[in-house]
Amino acid sequence: MLAGYVRLPLTLLKDWLLKNMDEIKRFVNFSSLYSGLMDKDGCSNMYNVKLRIMGSNRELLAEFDRSADYLELIGEHVEP
Repeated sequence: MLAGYVRLPLTLLKDWLLKNMDEIKRFVNFSSLYSGLMDKDGCSNMYNVKLRIMGSNRELLAEFDRSADYLELIGEHVEP
C-alpha cells in the first residue's frame, strides 16, 4: 500500500527532471568553494575546530581559527 503513495511523487519528480534537464544543467554548472568545520586531523567536527575553505579542486584556500574575524573576509557572490 505504501508503494502506491511513494510511486506517484517519484514518477512526477522523474518526469519533471527529464522535461527540464537543459535548465538543470545550466543552473548548476559553475565552480564553487566549500567550507566546513574541521579538527586538527582534517575531520569534520563541531568543537575546538577551524573553519576551512576549500576550492573546487579540493585545494586548501584558507583556514581560520575560532578567534579570527573571518566574517570580514567571507561574502556572497551571485553568478549571472
